Formats: sequence, C-alpha cells, structure tokens
Amino acid sequence: MTHNGDKFVRVYDHSRTIKDSELHVVFAEAPKSGDFSSVQELLDDIFDHPENSTIYERDGFGRPFFQRGTVGLAMYRSHDTLITVLARSTNIAVGAHPVPSRVTDDILLPFSQEERDFIDTVSLRCRARWVARLWARKEAALRLDGPGSLGLAAETNTLLGGALDGTVTLPPAPSGLNGVSTAYVHDIASHPEPIAAAVDTHISTVYAWYPNRTGTVHHIPSHN
Repeated sequence: MTHNGDKFVRVYDHSRTIKDSELHVVFAEAPKSGDFSSVQELLDDIFDHPENSTIYERDGFGRPFFQRGTVGLAMYRSHDTLITVLARSTNIAVGAHPVPSRVTDDILLPFSQEERDFIDTVSLRCRARWVARLWARKEAALRLDGPGSLGLAAETNTLLGGALDGTVTLPPAPSGLNGVSTAYVHDIASHPEPIAAAVDTHISTVYAWYPNRTGTVHHIPSHN
C-alpha cells in the first residue's frame, strides 16, 4: 500500500482484519488543502478497495468519516499529518486542541472542578499541555454524543484515574443527542497538539501505523 510515496502495512485485508476491541490509528502525510483525491486514495488503500470506491461522508467540520458495515472511521488533520482512526462495531469521534500559550481563568471555564483542581497541582511547565490534553479527551467524548453536546463540557470529567479502559461517564444529554452514557477515550497523539479518540465500546489494544514501519502495538496503559 502506498500513499504520497510512503509505504504502509495494510491494516484491513484478508490477512489482518480489524478485530473487536482494537483501535487502529494510521498516520500519513496530510494532503494539500482541498485535495480530496489523496484522502480517497488513502482510504481505498487502507480498506484494500478498488480505486475511488470507498464511500465516505463529511461531518460538520468537513472531516471524512463513515460508520457503515462493521467498521467505523474518523479522520483528523493535525498540521502536516493526516490521522485516520478505525475500530470495529463502534462509532468514533476525535478531539484535539492546540497547547495554549498560557493558562487563564477563562480557559478553565469549561472544565469540571475536579479537572481544575488537578491542573492546579501540575507544574507550570506542563500545565498548558495538560489543559490541551484534557480538552482533547473532553471534545472527543462529547462529540460521540452528537452535535451540541459540548455545552456539557464543564459537567464532564476526563481525568481517567484508574480506568484502564479510558472510561468517561457522560452527563445526561438534552433531547436530540445520541444518548451515549459512556465513552471510552484514548490519547492517540501528543505532538504537536494533543489528540484523543473516543468510541462507544471497550478497547483493549491500540495499534499505531506509521509510514515505512510495521504496526506498533500499544496495550492500553493506566491513565491519569
């Protein structure tokens, strides 16, 4: 499989299908703005489909996604990297946030009291990155519940503590949302900005796929 000259290990074919409880993250060179043909090529390659045959939609932010058949997919562009997240039999949402230059009271408004107390304990050198990391988790978890759910940000605690499976309990949602009560959130990238993915089923293993490398297996670690 190739994309923009990079060789990938295929993650979805007859010899290596995506199994239940697995999250696959594919890192690729991001196409130029508006170059949807490169996105199409990458998706065709990942799924081993004939050229231009992978049908996908775009969310309210213009990001490709689909939840057809047994595989869910979400994509996110982070600077010069295109991140594709795949899992079987689940919906997927992605959240991200740039690291702020400083942490102010206004920035902390959409965080729960427990999250604010935790941020206060973090060293000044790491505080801004933790703010971005927690927001990425929060955004992913709430987007899983549908449009408009970010209004519940301050009621959502994304300090995972001892939850090895990334469990985030979502507050009761207003009518019109998907009614997701539990999201399973996983940090999938930290540079240049923290990025998280949320699914609505338990995940035991995360696979990261990079150009010119075999898959890197990340068993779910303990979380803060």
